[in-house]
Amino acid sequence: MRNQDISTIGESFAKMFQEIERNTQDAFRKMTESFHEKLHETMQEFQAIAKSFSDALHELPDELRPIITKLSARSWYISGDMDIPFLRRLDENIEISEEAVDKIMSQWVSDNIEKIVERAKERYPERKAIIDAAFWAHDNMKYELSIPILLIQIDGMGYEKFKFSKGKCLYSKNGDKTIIGEITDYYINNQNSFTELLLMQLREKSPLIVSSKESADYPDAINRHNIIHGINTGYATQLNSLKVFSLLEYFISFFSETDFNEKNAD
Repeated sequence: MRNQDISTIGESFAKMFQEIERNTQDAFRKMTESFHEKLHETMQEFQAIAKSFSDALHELPDELRPIITKLSARSWYISGDMDIPFLRRLDENIEISEEAVDKIMSQWVSDNIEKIVERAKERYPERKAIIDAAFWAHDNMKYELSIPILLIQIDGMGYEKFKFSKGKCLYSKNGDKTIIGEITDYYINNQNSFTELLLMQLREKSPLIVSSKESADYPDAINRHNIIHGINTGYATQLNSLKVFSLLEYFISFFSETDFNEKNAD
């Protein structure tokens, strides 16, 4: 092969590689531009979603507050294991029928009752035998026993948790505000509205702790005073027993593990 032919082939290859290089650079540039455009679009979409989520989270306490208030009125209590869709489902049903909410909550507590009991015994091992007795009574339909036993034990758990507050018990109140409400005020102020929402069922005056006279306004609710002091003798139902287990779960979920600052309890 002549040197001229070799030179011509070399030039052809050089041009071909130059063309490939140009095409590659153009393709890479277009790909980069497209990537940046897509990234910008994606970031805008993400920012919009993040803002929407932030707005929804900010509005969540106001949305859930009436739901929780309605549950309290029927002596049902929320759990840390309940998600937002479940609470919204309760709200949808309570507008249709309060009995529908009783059915949903009864099923939820029944499905989780063994876990509730184990968690309570783990948190309060010195009360294990009494909690087991209350669970046995419930399991054997001895609701005359399970309900007062649990109410007394929850009262004791509250005293143990808040005994630094001049010996006040879980159900003590000062006017329309519970003693727990006063104790936890500083904690709420240093946290957020969502924390206040989770603690509100024992912070605020509710059918559980109203006086015997006021309890007449809540015929479907459990009143601790009327049961413990023998005023109400018709409380012994499976429904009411499940409601008290829901109170136990609520206290364990949101109060027993919370580190309240004792210095602010005076």
